[in-house]
Amino acid sequence: MPSGGSSSRVELSWRLMTAGSCGQVEKFTNTTKPLKSIQFPAHFSLIHHHKEGYILVDTGYSDHFHDAAKSFPYSLYAKITPIQFKPGDSAVEQLAALGIHSSDVKYIFITHFHADHISGLLDFPNAKFICSRKAYGDVQDKKGIAALLKGFLPDLLPEDFAERVLFLEDGKIASQEDLFPEAASLEILNSPIYDVFGDGSIFSVDLSGHAHGQMGLLFKQNDKVIFLVADAAWDSSAVRNLEMPSKITKLIIHDYEVFRTTLTQLHHFYKKHPHVAMIPSHCREYKGESRCKLC
Repeated sequence: MPSGGSSSRVELSWRLMTAGSCGQVEKFTNTTKPLKSIQFPAHFSLIHHHKEGYILVDTGYSDHFHDAAKSFPYSLYAKITPIQFKPGDSAVEQLAALGIHSSDVKYIFITHFHADHISGLLDFPNAKFICSRKAYGDVQDKKGIAALLKGFLPDLLPEDFAERVLFLEDGKIASQEDLFPEAASLEILNSPIYDVFGDGSIFSVDLSGHAHGQMGLLFKQNDKVIFLVADAAWDSSAVRNLEMPSKITKLIIHDYEVFRTTLTQLHHFYKKHPHVAMIPSHCREYKGESRCKLC
């Protein structure tokens, strides 16, 4: 991972975007919600780091999902979580509409390896990947039913993934002087706080439960603090009000009890910093933009 001093805060521009959606019963994801099927958006983020360049956080869906889910047992994934995806929705196409070529994307931060977060990796052949070693290790070499149970479709990973990946655990753990107040409060998660680029611009912390080694990202855009909490919750209401998913989700998440612990910690973070935009990857309260210019 690149490293540098953090004496002056690096400027960031950020946009939330959406690449497709999937259908699921809302009450499964939050027991306070109605018993009806809804479409959950697959958000991803575009960050422009004024030194490192363009960075994606996840990719949402792409046409590669259909190819990877054609054969059994992977076809079960598409049946269990049917997706809505139309031409122009993929991350690479949306970026092209903004004048950003796939080769301009220098890094893709992978929160975890579920298919709705990595379906577009193949579209960015020059990008380096940033993730936790735990997350990659949990799916590495998994095939067939073992992969499906992890929500992972092996054909979505580039063949040279292992040569292009950078593990957070090999990077810099943030020191107290690197942390602005909201970032310092990440200590409530009882995990190392990683300074992703070694310059105090983007911090990452373990949000395991939904997936082993799932990571969140916290950073500032101007004076606004953004906390991308991945799938530590399916909606922002769950974070604000400490609303748990149905126990039926034990069938699709890595560890239900760890999920509950992580969500509780995020709720306490919210109570301390209610001004922070805490954004789950599938929350309908946030609308991903697809035809915009970076700030």
